[in-house]
Amino acid sequence: IVIEVQAATRGYVGIGFSPNGGMKGADIILGWVDDNEQPQILDMHGVGNRAPVVDASQDVELVNGWRNDSHTTLRFRRLWNTCDVKEDYLLSGDTVKVIYSFGKKTPNPDTKSFPYHSTRGTKSLHLQEYSPAVDELAEGVKVWELTAAPIALPTHLDTVYWCNIVKRPDEMKHSFYIGFKPNIPDRTAAFVHHLVVYECRLEDSSNKLEKWLNHQGRQCFSPNMPTSWAACATPIVAWAVGSDGVFLPSHLATPVGEEHGGSTYFLFEVHYDNPNKLSAYMDGTKLLVYYTHTAREFNTGGIIIGSSVTPLQIIGPAIGTWQSTGVCDADCTKTDIPKEGITLVGGMLHTHLLGQAIKLQHIRDGKELPPILEDEHYDFNYQQERFMKQERLILPGDTMIVTCSYNTSHKVLPSFGGLRTTEEMCLAFMVYYPRAEIWACMSEPNFDGILESLGIEDYEKDSKNKTKGDKKGVNDVEVKEGEEIDEMQNLVDISMAKVFEKMTITKPFALKNMTLMRLLRERSLWRDEKVVSAMQEHMVRGKYRPLCLTNRDGKMHYAKLAEHEYPKYEPYVPPPTKCIKNVASAERPVNPKLQLKPKSEGD
Repeated sequence: IVIEVQAATRGYVGIGFSPNGGMKGADIILGWVDDNEQPQILDMHGVGNRAPVVDASQDVELVNGWRNDSHTTLRFRRLWNTCDVKEDYLLSGDTVKVIYSFGKKTPNPDTKSFPYHSTRGTKSLHLQEYSPAVDELAEGVKVWELTAAPIALPTHLDTVYWCNIVKRPDEMKHSFYIGFKPNIPDRTAAFVHHLVVYECRLEDSSNKLEKWLNHQGRQCFSPNMPTSWAACATPIVAWAVGSDGVFLPSHLATPVGEEHGGSTYFLFEVHYDNPNKLSAYMDGTKLLVYYTHTAREFNTGGIIIGSSVTPLQIIGPAIGTWQSTGVCDADCTKTDIPKEGITLVGGMLHTHLLGQAIKLQHIRDGKELPPILEDEHYDFNYQQERFMKQERLILPGDTMIVTCSYNTSHKVLPSFGGLRTTEEMCLAFMVYYPRAEIWACMSEPNFDGILESLGIEDYEKDSKNKTKGDKKGVNDVEVKEGEEIDEMQNLVDISMAKVFEKMTITKPFALKNMTLMRLLRERSLWRDEKVVSAMQEHMVRGKYRPLCLTNRDGKMHYAKLAEHEYPKYEPYVPPPTKCIKNVASAERPVNPKLQLKPKSEGD
């Protein structure tokens, strides 16, 4: 990997790769241009909040370096795996926390004098997957500015999903979406967790959705949300905290407009996270959607893979690593993927605050293939969409599995799947081509397996009153022709786990009259190794119900299949890690830029 660093200093500049964003344990590269205008570089490591220590093995090669009156530029190279397991960081496709600093003075390595930095910071990055570039001002590239409906955040809720309907402008007829950038005001950025734009795919869309244009919006996933909006479920744009936006590769585009296979109406969803329940007015949140009228080689679609957003995803507390899985079952891909297959090109891996690792697996004919996407150092605050170097063909009958790892060592009570930031998800939002009918392929844990893990023999469910604010499932949706626009109702809590408060255990006698939620919140339950082991096994390899979702003939089709056994397959074994101790002996990339000479002060 070749890295160039530019900093507004004539002193030293350093960057590092850190396991947690701090100095301790970080792999640090420090460089400067000395008084003889010769570039210098050192391979170092951090030992805490003090000057870094020079590595015994110098595994960084200087390529070039220079400075002018105001800036210093250094270019160097190192191996992804330097074999220095004690003092260097193994670089991979995982998210890496890059730390940086620079100071006004140059170091004196002979006296081990390393001056204190004047500026420092950290940023998570993906180093292996590429980000397609686009000239926003190029001929034919235009922008559609989407603005979220304003809302005053309530002080009694920590999470609000707010939705409004938008329509593509007339000038976008026969156009193609190619990318987006977020435009979120600084005053509201701390509250905005994610932005999603969904295609609305339903018959006679203008009669059902035109009346909602220029409306103040409604709370998503609540009784206040019009039933017709549930047909807006296929994501075309997905932004989450930390992302700078994304542009599709040059051979891909997404059609916009029903006149040529796309959607004319869209649902704009904003998730506001307000853990301190502050009073705040949210306005000005925008997405800049870039499009062109020039077709590209392939039209894309979006597919959501993983665990259905459900409280049946139970995550035990006080455990360093707890795992959950979501399966895109072969019985879904057999019927919903065209015989020639679809090709995955990239996407975004997604959990909430507890997530620490996530992997998208691929199974074919009983054998696991190399992971499609994987991140062993997932960072909730850096959910940048990524595109793979090698695209992946998915055929009918293939299985995909999303496995999420959570760190709950600081929790005393269990967590559940749900929409709130304090609840959890385990999903992969993927982009594929050619555009097909499939838009989601997920699973949910079998409920009987949960009861068995907890030792529950029987229970009763209070069905007199549906819990207010329960998320309406897609299978419950009935698109009504004569919908009336009601007055805005009070915002409600959309916590999905409240359903467990309506379930009362009747057997065994020792648990009789206890609600399922009360049992799950008993701390002694999670100190029972047998219960913990059984629940963890069920969340990872237990029986599940596949969910297959498609759009066909302007209608959304939802199929929840009978329970399935976890698929059996031969695990993928990655090839041995190639380790070359000396960076100079590694095969050098053919890159003429590495021969660039220092710029003169007049350049």
